[in-house]
Amino acid sequence: MENRDFFERLVLTFPAAVMMAQSSAQGSKEGPNLSRIIFGGAAFSHFYSANLDTDEVPRILQRSLSAGITSIDTSPYYGDSEIVIGNALRKLPGVKRTEYQLCTKAGRIAMKEFDYSYNGIIASVERSLQRLGTNYLDIVYCHDVEFQNLNQIKIALSALADLKKKGVIRFVGISAYPLSALLNTCESLPGQIDVVMSYCHFHLQNTSLQAIAPKIKHTGVKQLLNASPLCMGLLRSQGLPGAWHPASSNYALLRDVREAAYFCEKQGEDLAEMATRFSLSKWPGSTVLGMSSIVEVESALRSFESVQSKSHLDQFMYDQIRGIIRDCLDWEWQSPPE
Repeated sequence: MENRDFFERLVLTFPAAVMMAQSSAQGSKEGPNLSRIIFGGAAFSHFYSANLDTDEVPRILQRSLSAGITSIDTSPYYGDSEIVIGNALRKLPGVKRTEYQLCTKAGRIAMKEFDYSYNGIIASVERSLQRLGTNYLDIVYCHDVEFQNLNQIKIALSALADLKKKGVIRFVGISAYPLSALLNTCESLPGQIDVVMSYCHFHLQNTSLQAIAPKIKHTGVKQLLNASPLCMGLLRSQGLPGAWHPASSNYALLRDVREAAYFCEKQGEDLAEMATRFSLSKWPGSTVLGMSSIVEVESALRSFESVQSKSHLDQFMYDQIRGIIRDCLDWEWQSPPE
């Protein structure tokens, strides 16, 4: 009855919610049951959002959950994101823990600080549990495995595997930017990784994840998630979010993105919404989308509802945008940096 009531609320609140949300927070042998859009919580940090209003976060999460965005992704690396999310969830007494999925990461502490030791991973997960106000986590990823050697990754994964046996976490994952790091890790440790998160490799400018996806899944990975359909804020009309962005020195790409944004504007469209729709319509699994305001949540919901209609006009726009940035298609930055 509890789940039935929850889904009845979803239908009343947002027509497409039942298509986005899943029926079980427990997951299955096929992996975690995640919503099609996963709420990316990196922006709930004063590092990424200088003007973050933490008092607004409960309302943002309430709107997201009621619309079927029931999966939340965060990390200790994202500043105070875990704390902000945990505090917000505590202010939503009508929402039960079984109605949403919490995913976080371990191993990366700061830009140049990592701790992939067994005890370090255990301590990180324990801290995340306290911050998020829960006694279990749906997914915990080894964060940015490209910065570690295989032996260090094995140690970190063994800690997560032990926590999984105890029921503290449901599924074990890894994340990284280079696709080669994801594939090499999965092939070296077949059957040990439940979920893989790739970011900035399936969007309007770069679709290289599509070719390597079958190889990753062949290693026993249950779910492959696509994160950052805006390429960390690159694909938007406002320009780069900051000089820290890895694409900030690729002037040809920045020029082409500005041209693409102008083209979208002339067509009465927004580049960020087109990029979101592209990923949601083309990627078969869940997409992690960073959001930090009600406006961004509503934009994501519009995009999700729009792709259900499979508009031929959208495909025309995708083709035109990719044509504008054709000289920079599938360009990627170096990680770790040289």
